[in-house]
Amino acid sequence: MAEKTDMETDATGSNVAPDQTRPLSINEIRRRRLQRLEIQQTKPPVETTSPSPQSVPSQSNASQDSHSSQPMEVDSSPVKSSVKKSDSQPVNFSQLQAVLSKVFRVDLKDSLSHDSQTLTRLPALAEVWVSCLDAEATLSHSQWTDVTSQLLMERLGLFQGPAGGRHQIELGAALTYLVESFERATSQQDKGTAKYGTIPELCKELCITHCALLLTGHLGACPQPDSPLLPFVLHHHYSSRPLPPGFLADLVVYCSLESDQETNTLQQVFGPLIRGLREAARNGSVLDQQLCNVFFALSQLCDIKCPGSNLRPICQLLTSDKQWLPKAKAPSCNIPRDTVLGPFLALSGLLDESVSLSEHSSQSDLSQAAMTTVQQTLSVCRNELFKVFNSVIRNPDTRGAGLDFIQQVLALNAEKAHIHVDRRLLSPDGLLVNLNHVLQELSVKIKANTVDPQYMFWADARVKLAQETRICMTSKEVETARQSLAAQGSLTAPKFSTECFFLTAHSHHLSISVLIRRQGQLLRELKHYSDVLKGMDKSDPVFEKLQSRCLYLAHYRKSLDTILLDGELLQRTMVFYGGLAEWINFVQTEYKATSVEILKGIPEYFVEDMCDFVLFLARGSHPVLDDPGFNSIVGVVLLFLCEKSSHLSNPYLTSKFVEVFFWMSPGIQQRHHNLLDLFMNHRLSRQLAPAIMNLHIRCEKMGGSNEFYDKFTVRYHVSVILQRLWEHPDHRSVIVDESKRTEEDANFIRFINVLINDTTYLLDESLDGLKSIHETQEAMENLEQWNSQPMEMRQSRLHQLQEDERQCRSYFTLANETVGILHTITSTIKSPLLRPDIVSRIATMLNFNLQQLCGPKCKDLKVKNPEQYGFLPKELLGQLTDIYLHLNSDELARAVATDERSYRKELFETCLRLLHKNQVKPDEAIQQFAEFAESVHRQAVSSMKEDITYGNIPDEFRDPLMDTLMTEPVRLPSGVVIDRQVIVRHLLNSNQDPFNRQPLSVAMLVPDHELKARIDEWRKNKFRLP
Repeated sequence: MAEKTDMETDATGSNVAPDQTRPLSINEIRRRRLQRLEIQQTKPPVETTSPSPQSVPSQSNASQDSHSSQPMEVDSSPVKSSVKKSDSQPVNFSQLQAVLSKVFRVDLKDSLSHDSQTLTRLPALAEVWVSCLDAEATLSHSQWTDVTSQLLMERLGLFQGPAGGRHQIELGAALTYLVESFERATSQQDKGTAKYGTIPELCKELCITHCALLLTGHLGACPQPDSPLLPFVLHHHYSSRPLPPGFLADLVVYCSLESDQETNTLQQVFGPLIRGLREAARNGSVLDQQLCNVFFALSQLCDIKCPGSNLRPICQLLTSDKQWLPKAKAPSCNIPRDTVLGPFLALSGLLDESVSLSEHSSQSDLSQAAMTTVQQTLSVCRNELFKVFNSVIRNPDTRGAGLDFIQQVLALNAEKAHIHVDRRLLSPDGLLVNLNHVLQELSVKIKANTVDPQYMFWADARVKLAQETRICMTSKEVETARQSLAAQGSLTAPKFSTECFFLTAHSHHLSISVLIRRQGQLLRELKHYSDVLKGMDKSDPVFEKLQSRCLYLAHYRKSLDTILLDGELLQRTMVFYGGLAEWINFVQTEYKATSVEILKGIPEYFVEDMCDFVLFLARGSHPVLDDPGFNSIVGVVLLFLCEKSSHLSNPYLTSKFVEVFFWMSPGIQQRHHNLLDLFMNHRLSRQLAPAIMNLHIRCEKMGGSNEFYDKFTVRYHVSVILQRLWEHPDHRSVIVDESKRTEEDANFIRFINVLINDTTYLLDESLDGLKSIHETQEAMENLEQWNSQPMEMRQSRLHQLQEDERQCRSYFTLANETVGILHTITSTIKSPLLRPDIVSRIATMLNFNLQQLCGPKCKDLKVKNPEQYGFLPKELLGQLTDIYLHLNSDELARAVATDERSYRKELFETCLRLLHKNQVKPDEAIQQFAEFAESVHRQAVSSMKEDITYGNIPDEFRDPLMDTLMTEPVRLPSGVVIDRQVIVRHLLNSNQDPFNRQPLSVAMLVPDHELKARIDEWRKNKFRLP
């Protein structure tokens, strides 16, 4: 047998003193109280006078009494606390008997009335009680308090039952009696009967006192594994009624005041209740709205304040628990199990995080009614969770502990932001979404000017940003900025608004943004499995497994959409990101003149998450975009696209802003027409066209693993946006003005050069893909030959067909937009495009694609349903011939004629026949194109005569790259002499010297006047020869 320790444990798990301080038994307490009552009755009554007004303690003094309380609020309903000393006025025994009989339902005078039949007879007090009534005794405060206490002890003793060989009070029955007595006392108090005075208040006080004695084991109650209060606070069927108003608040305050270093009454009474609520939350079902009662009970407890102060005892009880903070070195997946609030925060509506939801989905489909129940349950529970945290943070003694808990939960889940991570080692997504809701509500009233941006450089910040990528600062620059601000004394301890704001932004990064990214991955995975199943034989043994996987993913998507598409969540998130945008504008305005460029130090994920959220809403055309907060986001998008584009070192981040603008286009989402106006009419929007043309150039090298795909995706977005800008007169004039810049390396010229490159590449790839599709479709039409091929070969060709079709659709989508913007620009802007270095490239591009469409191999482009790939040959031919006509000039005709690779007179003749045959253009336009073709032919004849005239060109006059006669020789830093037109065209695509790979720009070109004079003289002499 184990040795006895100095302290023993009671039924609730708390420590009690050894035998010499063990509580008295109920029989002993009853005996002593009855003896003291009999002694008091033998003494003459003490004459008392009504206290003078000066002797009545003031409310402020009364609140200093250890047993006093002032009116408190529980769940916003003010209830007067009964835990205070009653007035010390004498009480007539008959008055006391009338109240006690009604409150405690006891027969104190052996009445034979009908009502007495429902009362309980107390034989042990009968003799003393009758004698007092006969004498019409008047009792002092202490005397009638003792009488009432003895009555209550006697009544509780009747709940005794056998337990372990001895008689103990049945705790549940006794507690129910005290709760009902408290309610009857409240009723008597509310009636306001003047003759009863403060007797009902005393009854309520004694109900609370004896309830605490019962729950701490001081009255010999039967021990129970669960808290007897749990059925009352949860209002379920074990309890006949909920707790009356004020009972729980009075009990909390009483236990708090009675707690000291030796006896933690609050822990003994409410510790088991908190554990019971945790278990109820852990075992509850998100499909059962009764679970909301668990969260309501916890928030109600946490909101109870001590009279005259803002101290909340239950909040102190929670945060003082050794399991309040998560374990630092343990995986964050243990947070729901190892922390006090973990089971409450872990409530989730995601299929893989809710046992009840998973079981429901395995038995039947997830109906809309079920998911609506999930959404409603989550909404109520999250609101109650916010109240819990709000109480903890508003309580002065627990605010630090509350923020520490939030910070540690987020820190332990930092890996959630990573793309590849083992989710099993991290907290459930539902937990972080619930915590995010709490932070959203806490930060809803925070103003932008109350958030200190210098917090981003504070080393001791709760949100660790040292390792985070900044929008335009390296880690060394961040450290230099931190040291500079520290030297200036600018880095001070942050206020709550600052810390809460940054915690909320970090929480969004680990919750909402993660789920949005996962939804995108889920949709791609579902599409992949769906495509695989379409081409699979149902008899294949893998078919059933893939089908089951598809069904699970469909159910998971439904649960994920229930979370992400919750209107309340989206509204709160939009409000926060609107506030974040306001803060960024505030930093840009107020910290512009500081020694440290604070704006450059903003973490990338702040603006990236904001863009991802807006894109998520835009793709779903969600009405939350109409929220006023979106106006501030528009300002930030244009700020970084137009005015502060140099502040974004990451082109991917810039492309996010472009994509936001792209999804506002009416052609993409019709309902966003009004939102596009917000962009178009913004004061910064006049700089938008030059900014996105510059991005179109910069994204040539994105630098990622999907660089090729990312580059053309951004350019597709830019093309669509430029089309929208062109339709707006003010923005069209900006583009025209930009084209008038005369620099040889101006952004507009570089932009046109990229359009030419993209058009050539995309159309070439698109048309090659059509040829491959044509070959496969032609082979499949010959069934006898097709079926004679081995099964593996047929499957391989079918797989290649699907890949060709997918690529064709992508390439034609991009090609059509690129040709479209080139067609639009050339309709108005002409002069800059006829520069020698540009016009030759335009001519080459047009000739090559005209040959693809009208050349001898054009029949290879014939496929079934070409529209499904985006191949519209008539429209494409019409646009290409339009560009010829838009730029119709001697310069273009000469450039077309000198394109030895693709130009043929027969090609233009075939094109004219197709234009007539298919009525691609009006007759007038076709006639203009015929005249242009004739002028090109004349230029081709003239060019041939020049070649014959010049004959052998001296080597020193030949361009080293193109081997043609130089017209304007320039000398490079490397010493090489080259034709200016050739090297300028090269510099449009590369900023390196083609001969030594050293940096090179147009400004570094030195004209060779002496050589040019010699070339001009040589040409004159050639023409003088007969």
